[in-house]
Amino acid sequence: MPKKKIILLVVIILILIGVGFGYRQYRAQNLQNFQKSLREEVLNFLEENLEFCQIVKENISFNNGEFWLICNSRPFYAVYEKGKLNYELNGWRFLKEQPDILDELESNDCKFYTVTPDNTLIFSCREGKARRYSFSPSDFKLIKIDETLFINLFLESPWYDFEKLTAVSNFGLNEEDLLRIEMESGGRNVKFFFNLDKLYFSLPTIVDEKLSLKEKASLSFQLIGLCKQDNIVEELGSNRAFLIMDCKAGGRPMISYNFDFCLSNFLFPEAEFEAIFPYFARYNFPFSEVSKLKYLQSKEDEINKYSYYLFGGRVLIAQSSKNSGIISEVYFKAENLQ
Repeated sequence: MPKKKIILLVVIILILIGVGFGYRQYRAQNLQNFQKSLREEVLNFLEENLEFCQIVKENISFNNGEFWLICNSRPFYAVYEKGKLNYELNGWRFLKEQPDILDELESNDCKFYTVTPDNTLIFSCREGKARRYSFSPSDFKLIKIDETLFINLFLESPWYDFEKLTAVSNFGLNEEDLLRIEMESGGRNVKFFFNLDKLYFSLPTIVDEKLSLKEKASLSFQLIGLCKQDNIVEELGSNRAFLIMDCKAGGRPMISYNFDFCLSNFLFPEAEFEAIFPYFARYNFPFSEVSKLKYLQSKEDEINKYSYYLFGGRVLIAQSSKNSGIISEVYFKAENLQ
């Protein structure tokens, strides 16, 4: 072969190699840009839906992507395809790889309750049991640890300071399921509830018909050991009372006592809620670390106003009657299998 042809062939080969290398570099750069853009799009979309996430692992091509995340402190799986982000079972789609666990959680109407620092997921189930699973972020697998009465978890919490557990039963009120807990303290009967739908504890309430409303409210208030009692206002014509507190943390929250159902809970002025709620959170959420609140947004319907806050990695909902200015119920955004 003539020398000129050899040189020409070598040049052509080098050009083809250069073009191929350049194309691969171009494609790789485009993929990197797409990956970065898609990550941002996924995280922004989830945040708009009040899911605050970090990506644990991913599998992204030019057309789609899989994402394994931790959102609002719990595992979350989502798929990006055809220009949309989809997540089945409210992000619990990965449990379809473990059908026995998925069936156990669904058939017992279990709701995600909390996660411990050692990656133990705790679910509160309708029959009053708690189911615990160890979670592996590396492979998104759950291994069942045990199941126990939910009240046993509460007995292990720092908040528990009663003499004896006397009874636990299910109770329905206003289309919500509650776990009624009865204990003894100082020789008196005490009741409080765990809301199985909204996953928070009410405050302990003294049960003694021999006492006046003010006496029951005052003794009930002493059980939580928080702030000072300022005043008690009885609601005329009912078996209810409102106790006004004087707190060093500032503000003047109240406790509403309904002695017909032995239900009691905090009432917070909306303007003071963000500053003072972290001091009270351990009573409604004994398994949550106290931390600052970060306001996110508010929504309203015809009856209620709902204010959303970021609280220790979870989204907290503070509910008030529209235009009342008083927050009467606080609970976590549901992170359940849907």
